[in-house]
Amino acid sequence: MTDGVETLSLSPHSTHIWRTVVSKEGLKQTFLLHEILALSSFQLAHNKPDRRDDYYAAGTHHQDHALRGLRKLLQNITEENAPSAFAASTLIPISVFASRGLDAVDADAEPHNALDDLADIFSLIQGIGRVIAAAQMGIMMSGPFQHLFKDPVYETAPQPLFQKMLEQLPTLTALFDDDESLDEDSRRDLLGFVTGMRENLLRCSRPCMENRDMRFLFYWPFHLSPNFTFGLRQRSAGALVIVMHWTIILSAAARTYWFLRGWSDRIVKAVTDELTEEPWREAIEWPLQHIEAQRVVPPPAIPEVENLEI
Repeated sequence: MTDGVETLSLSPHSTHIWRTVVSKEGLKQTFLLHEILALSSFQLAHNKPDRRDDYYAAGTHHQDHALRGLRKLLQNITEENAPSAFAASTLIPISVFASRGLDAVDADAEPHNALDDLADIFSLIQGIGRVIAAAQMGIMMSGPFQHLFKDPVYETAPQPLFQKMLEQLPTLTALFDDDESLDEDSRRDLLGFVTGMRENLLRCSRPCMENRDMRFLFYWPFHLSPNFTFGLRQRSAGALVIVMHWTIILSAAARTYWFLRGWSDRIVKAVTDELTEEPWREAIEWPLQHIEAQRVVPPPAIPEVENLEI
């Protein structure tokens, strides 16, 4: 049952937290148990195409119960249930990555645009902040998940793509500075989103940082304003160019994390379908090159999970 959540980290200690601590919390709070079962079901759906429909149905059933339970709990977060609320609010965006990815390969499913799906997930990620605020940071820092909020004492392998992106961001800033079609409010917002990306790249480049890719993928949308999500849904050219830069790390992380597989292809298609004119088309050439480069190394096999009764 817990194999789905233990694949969320490359660190042995963090893996222990997701596998053991989350399971214990799940026994206390039914909504978290439902979310653990949802993620495990979706992983089985990825692993076992011959039973994909069955496991997908089980996953969506448990995910719906997890969402309803978490929404109800938000009315009354206490010191006792705050850790479970944090765990569920963290896992739900991941299970939505998994479920929407399965939708995309189902010929019978209603088509989903990757950009709308991504906007939904960014909104869910931002919801984690509301849960932490309601739970109070002091409780989280002293609770069973406190390790996840602290850097390890040892150095970890760097992510070379972070430095390449940092070197490219001035070009992105110049693009928005020079675009006379942008009004001042839009320009200010876009430059702010680029600044936020730079800050998160630097934060995730610190020598002692676990799971760099996943932290960047979550940290940046975590701090976005609603204006960005709105721009994404409206297919704002500036927002789409920025998302393509974020997708560089998504494509790299997908080689490790099963629930991200297929997403970069969907985002690339959605963005390139929208951005057909200059200067926007030229602005996504650099991200496209680096996303394509990730295809050179084949991803590892998705870990097997134990059978799950549905």
